[in-house]
Amino acid sequence: MSTISSRRFLALVKVWGGTATILFAVAFTLPTTLYDKISNFFTSRDSQISVLKDKSRTAMAAIAALRQEEADHLRTSTTPQDASLVYSNYDFRIYNLTISNIETFNEAADYLQSGDLYGIGSTLSMVGEYDKANGFYEKALAKAKSEEVFERSASTIYREMGSNNARKGDINATRDAFGESLKLLASQSKPGDMSLARDSFVRNKSELASAEIHIGNLGCGLRMAESILPEMRRLLNAGDLMMKLAIPALEKDLSDHNGSSQKPASDCLATPD
Repeated sequence: MSTISSRRFLALVKVWGGTATILFAVAFTLPTTLYDKISNFFTSRDSQISVLKDKSRTAMAAIAALRQEEADHLRTSTTPQDASLVYSNYDFRIYNLTISNIETFNEAADYLQSGDLYGIGSTLSMVGEYDKANGFYEKALAKAKSEEVFERSASTIYREMGSNNARKGDINATRDAFGESLKLLASQSKPGDMSLARDSFVRNKSELASAEIHIGNLGCGLRMAESILPEMRRLLNAGDLMMKLAIPALEKDLSDHNGSSQKPASDCLATPD
């Protein structure tokens, strides 16, 4: 190493060595209480987040337990009057429990997993808080991407968003959400497949058909119902309990509108097969 280079190197060491010495000196002379405050801040913040998550999940577990109780009582109801009493009793309790925890859900949202957020959205939808439900579905979709579970869970979240918008009476938002769900599922299966993805595709398309018939374009809905009913019957034969209700409902819609002059609109949602 030349004399000039050696001098520059030594000067550099001297400058950075001195700087490092100052930094270490400052670090070791900081009051212990300051370290404690910094440490306590992060510990306290982590603790607050943990409490929020626990409160949110505890509330969801309580709501789920009430829904299970409601379902159990409905199974033993022998008259429409009995069923009506069960609905009025449990729906009132579920509504109050959900509404009383909305603030907790909102505060915890940034720290929850996509499954938690989707569950909260569905709970809010069931008590009529449709706009708030959509907000949680959107958060669930974003979180699913960051968790790298988007391909697995997005079709379900979109379906729930579609159902939520159908309850709200917004047919365009219903079409958008179901359309995204159907595209994802169609990319994972094809007509006639005996797969979970195809089964979900059939269920989702039947829900969209029903929504079109009741709040959208009647002609579009009837055409969609006719196209999907054969696969719905396949699911029924395979023991799908949902089809026990869905098939008679769509068949009644087709029967009620048999010979209808209503033609499918030119802008019917182009759903995949």
